[in-house]
Amino acid sequence: MSQVPPGGSSLPWTQNFGQGIASAGSAVTDLFGGLGDLAEAGDYEEAAQLAKEEAQFTQIQTGVQVIQQQRQITQALGSETAGYASSGIAMSGTALDVLQASAEQGALAKQMTQFKGEQQVYAYDEQAKSYEEMAQAAQNASVGSFIGAGIQAVASIASFL
Repeated sequence: MSQVPPGGSSLPWTQNFGQGIASAGSAVTDLFGGLGDLAEAGDYEEAAQLAKEEAQFTQIQTGVQVIQQQRQITQALGSETAGYASSGIAMSGTALDVLQASAEQGALAKQMTQFKGEQQVYAYDEQAKSYEEMAQAAQNASVGSFIGAGIQAVASIASFL
């Protein structure tokens, strides 16, 4: 009758076989983890691209809004001037003060629209940068997972030898 050493197996190949299967399972897990990381990186890259496009759209939209406001300012000042002229009010003193105040108010509104647009463009640009950094981190993680899968595969094969 053969003696089995404590903690040992009467069939040493079963221990190696179990280790080999465990290593193979880890290799498969790492492989799929790496594939998941690559898919995640692609999603982040797509999100970064969308944020960049939003920044461009916002820039265009802001430009259009500023042009529209300038037209409204010009029309309002023209209407005020025509109103004064049709009422026989001379374009001096109070009438000029009111016209100047209207022009200044319009200019401030236009600057505020420009400022808000620039803030939004900046926010989209920062969002795009953040997504790009997350995509890079996911790509780096995938490389680590693939390396881990390779090491586990080698360990699995070695345990069967």
